[in-house]
Amino acid sequence: MSITITTHLVSINEKEGRLLSTIITLLLYFIIGLGSLPAGNLGQEPIQQNKEPLYETLPATPKISQVNRAQIPERLSKLNEVYDRLSLELIEINPKKDGIYLTVRKLYHHREKLSKEEEEQLRQAIYEALDQSFPLYLDTYLISDKPNIVGIISKIDSQESKILVVDKEPFAMNAPVMQNANWLSFSKDATLRSKNGQQSITFDDFKIGQQVEAWTSKFKAMSYPAQTRAYELNILESQK
Repeated sequence: MSITITTHLVSINEKEGRLLSTIITLLLYFIIGLGSLPAGNLGQEPIQQNKEPLYETLPATPKISQVNRAQIPERLSKLNEVYDRLSLELIEINPKKDGIYLTVRKLYHHREKLSKEEEEQLRQAIYEALDQSFPLYLDTYLISDKPNIVGIISKIDSQESKILVVDKEPFAMNAPVMQNANWLSFSKDATLRSKNGQQSITFDDFKIGQQVEAWTSKFKAMSYPAQTRAYELNILESQK
């Protein structure tokens, strides 16, 4: 099929010429069926559609571990070898939406915070032990400047290595008014001193009636008397 289009242009300016050229090009595309018009590029060869995918197909993100995230807190509680190797004691595990919050205590350094290097060492040791990395936020438990238990030794349990500290003597379980009473056991790195903290002592030096001050764990068994562990204890004086 042959189509001839003759145009006779008389006294037209340049703008009208461009408009007429565009109309002729449109007619040619629709009549001859050259396909889709190239956007903003009239009069040139139509752009071939790229049949290849625009983006390379990416592989699925590999799982960081076969360990279920819900099992992480339980597994963290069993990494005694890691904590012992780094001279740490596990205090608390608190899972949250944005990660795992882990609190530890430095053995024999009750008021010393983990350094950035020690934090990174612990973090990497945990990742290696669990074969898994995850958001892990570390904190150090520090004992306060002031003791949180002050009282008198009322009982001594040598078999279980613990002492009962009460507000005042005599102590009676069935007393009409309950007083503060705490069974104190001791951590393996506990510091025990007498003469207001100037002389080291052992458990065998405890005597009923001694007045003591103690720095203990942040947790207590809510029985009566309460039960907790002491990290530091000073004997202040003996009642006569």
